[in-house]
Amino acid sequence: MGLWQLLRKLDTARQVAEQSWNRLHDAVGSLSEAFALFDSNEQLVLHNKKFEKFYPWLSDRLQKGVSLKELLRRIPIAFERSTLDGEKIENEMPLELYLERPDSHRWYLASNNLTTEGGLVCVRTDITESKRAELELRKLSRALEQSPASVVITDTNGIIEYVNPKFERISGYRASEAIGQNPRIMKSS
Repeated sequence: MGLWQLLRKLDTARQVAEQSWNRLHDAVGSLSEAFALFDSNEQLVLHNKKFEKFYPWLSDRLQKGVSLKELLRRIPIAFERSTLDGEKIENEMPLELYLERPDSHRWYLASNNLTTEGGLVCVRTDITESKRAELELRKLSRALEQSPASVVITDTNGIIEYVNPKFERISGYRASEAIGQNPRIMKSS
């Protein structure tokens, strides 16, 4: 009788563990980011389909249990802020890199963080739209800076938030003097 109860408890524990694993797998699968979890032995434990799409050349290896070093060694991506080499990634956690995939004209935030067990969580987030907006803002900012016209930008209360270099030359006020003031300061000079 005691053996039967023990077996029943073990079976219940197995079912609970299996249900928890399925929930975790479903949660990871529903992420909008590419996600992968590696254990402390650098073996892939869990990943989602977006991770496979992010690294399509690894799809068959992912099923066989690719190691983290193999993954990092074979990534054919040019990084904006850093080079990718196993030593650097292992020695600088957490690591966040902005990367451009020339094959798809998309930008990603690559985030790698150590787990408490010494494993690694890799997340790849598509930031293409925000990167494009940033580039567009940079372009507009250069246009304002180089404009032949004097430009003053105020908030809804009429307080100066920005002046371009042409304003400084025409008015004689430095940007640091004008920002935070009301445009009426121009009448006093």
